[in-house]
Amino acid sequence: MKSLLLLFVPVCLLFSCKKDDTIPANEDITSGSRWGIMIGSTPEQVYGQLQDLPGGLGVKAVYSLPRHQYVKVSDFQGNPALYNTFMIHQIDSAGVVQIEYNNNISRIRWSGPDGIYPLQRWPAGTTAYLSVGDGGAALQTKMSEIFKAWPYHGNYEISMGNKPLTSGFDLEMKKWDTWQFATSAPVSATAKGVYVVTLHFSSGKLGRINLQYQETPSMIE
Repeated sequence: MKSLLLLFVPVCLLFSCKKDDTIPANEDITSGSRWGIMIGSTPEQVYGQLQDLPGGLGVKAVYSLPRHQYVKVSDFQGNPALYNTFMIHQIDSAGVVQIEYNNNISRIRWSGPDGIYPLQRWPAGTTAYLSVGDGGAALQTKMSEIFKAWPYHGNYEISMGNKPLTSGFDLEMKKWDTWQFATSAPVSATAKGVYVVTLHFSSGKLGRINLQYQETPSMIE
């Protein structure tokens, strides 16, 4: 009986390690590609590969992990109009101003200890400010003017929101060591799975793709 048990254990391990009928919950890719995302590609190339992903994957944006925060607007050398959102974080409190835009600023919101509420302009009480309806292309100029004129600018930091794939590559993305996005993809004829995909860059090249997979009942067709 003991010998039979010793034979049974490796057989169980063999079947539990088979990958042709199961999807790894955590998978690292360090060579080759996945969905056309190639190991060894530059940030610009990876961004183009993300833009070329099949529409069925539903990937609309990518973001840095963690979010890059800038103490000065001048530290941000990219183009804020290539994003749909940026946030202004108040260092000495829990307050955050979130500005959303496409071609024009569509919404300005304050989130803080006193709640969440919309603003028509920010900041108040200054000659330089952003307001709902302002053109997205003027964001960088206006933000520079605000932070030059505003006496309390040292108490704030800015960070960009998700990077929509519908806009062009931003040079700031070269500073992102870690990119992330979420997608759903079919894993069988009857089910879809949710993936959180993390792209790790080193020395200006994509070195590793990590996939965190989860299949939930709500995704079963």
